[in-house]
This record gives sequence, C-alpha cells and structure tokens, in this order.
Amino acid sequence: MNLEKLLQALSGNPMYRISVTGDTVELIAVTPSMGEAASDVEAEPSESRHMIIIFKIKEGNELEPINAYVEDSRGQRRSVGLDEIRWWLDIIDQTSG
Repeated sequence: MNLEKLLQALSGNPMYRISVTGDTVELIAVTPSMGEAASDVEAEPSESRHMIIIFKIKEGNELEPINAYVEDSRGQRRSVGLDEIRWWLDIIDQTSG
C-alpha cells in the first residue's frame, strides 16, 4: 500500500496515530477492550491496548511492514504476524478510494 493512500484512509479517525520519520512509519492503533470487542455493555472496564506497526518506506512510497505487536498498559508485548498486517492493508487498499 502507498503511504499517501494509508494516510488518507486513516485521517480523521481518532483510533489511529501515524508518525513518519525518515524512511520509517509508525502506526499506533488503539484496540478495543475485550468487553468492547464482544459488545458486552456490562463488562468491567479493562486495560487499554495498542497495536503498533512499523513500516519501511520503499520506492514509490510503498509501505513494507517490518514489525508489529500489541502492547498492553503494563508494557507487555505480543507479536502480530506480518501476514495479518498485509491482509489488513489489502482490505484498506480495496475499500479506500
């Protein structure tokens, strides 16, 4: 996916923060809590989690995911497979104009 297309697709969405430094892009997404994800209105509030995806900007401003993980409020990390990130990027690419 192209950097400009990603920026356009996610702009204005408060769940995403994107920073570009040199040839690296860091995308931080706030993920819903387990209760929110399950639409459980009676669930106890739970800790926030962030998905962090690091991209390298390649020729033509194309993005290549190089690292991805979910981090909880205690700083514990769980890796996310880059194939999952590529699949997510394909979905955004197909649904954005």
